[in-house]
Amino acid sequence: MPDIHIRRAERRDIPALIRLRWDTCVEQGVADQADQARHARYAAALHAFLARWIDDAQCWVFVAVDAGTGQVVATAALWRWPILPWPGGLAEWQGYVTGAYTVPAYRRRGIARSLMATVRETAAALGVTRLLLETTPMSAPLYQELGFVPSRFVELRLPG
Repeated sequence: MPDIHIRRAERRDIPALIRLRWDTCVEQGVADQADQARHARYAAALHAFLARWIDDAQCWVFVAVDAGTGQVVATAALWRWPILPWPGGLAEWQGYVTGAYTVPAYRRRGIARSLMATVRETAAALGVTRLLLETTPMSAPLYQELGFVPSRFVELRLPG
């Protein structure tokens, strides 16, 4: 396995994060690699979003960097927010993991597992008591191995 370093993303990583997120969308079939106009709009929107949130205490974006090449080869983001107190937890934080992606040439090398360990350790250090994430059929076995279980959440998409 190449020498991989995992760290919190910095502003200088934004172009790489945009590339990885676009690749995720293409791989999942929600974007067309050849649609340069859509890519440009998406890149601008994601750049503005990351420029706003990348240093925020509620948003922790992590990158895995190949030390030999300096290339960002994987990423995952942790969003943290408070939840209303309830009798079972009077002061709790929830976390949402999103944007997890590994460059195909670097898959099956333990990078995603290491990245998720960093996410989990950071979440625990920040007081997060529950992590949520969406999964794909390809990544579901990894998350199950890491202790994630299906839950009772349902979803409603609003217009806009």
